[in-house]
Amino acid sequence: NFGPAMLVWWAIFCAGVTVWAFIEYVLHRWVFHCETEGYWSNTAHFLLHGIHHLSPTDPDRLVRRQRPHTHTPSPPSAPAPSEPMRAALTRPAPAQVFPPALGIPFALGISSLVRSLVGNDTGYAMVAGGIFGYMNYDITHWYIHHAKPRSGLYRWLKSCHTHHHFKNHDSNFGISPFAKLLDYAFGTHDEPKYY
Repeated sequence: NFGPAMLVWWAIFCAGVTVWAFIEYVLHRWVFHCETEGYWSNTAHFLLHGIHHLSPTDPDRLVRRQRPHTHTPSPPSAPAPSEPMRAALTRPAPAQVFPPALGIPFALGISSLVRSLVGNDTGYAMVAGGIFGYMNYDITHWYIHHAKPRSGLYRWLKSCHTHHHFKNHDSNFGISPFAKLLDYAFGTHDEPKYY
């Protein structure tokens, strides 16, 4: 049944997506682009994010890593996948999104923390939204680096992110569509000349 309880669940799920958008923006703006001094902090910063700016089209420099393509086509009656999903299905499949040895304990720890703060029901919905937000970020980031978007939204996102990499690394910190809204809210959007 789609009643008031389901509406509340969706609202909490959307809150989780929103929390992830803020995490994505904050990490990219203030952690990945922080000023560092000294050998060790410069090295750590370079390995964390600088290497991605040095080689933005290297598939091993994003979270998603590649393996040989193993996708089987959907039956003709299945709904058409979105543009980023179509690109992901026609290119080599990711071996992993986040290394399981790190990702599983991290996800369980975050899930436990959120559920201890807001309760199990609310916590599960919020964590589900956060995971959706993270997956949206990861797929979008891979897609705008390794595909040729056809839709206006993803061509624009690619143009904004390319502008961030090659023209002005102090702007356009939002990568996913949700976090991109925060560039407008915080005045860090710099409209590219083309897309």
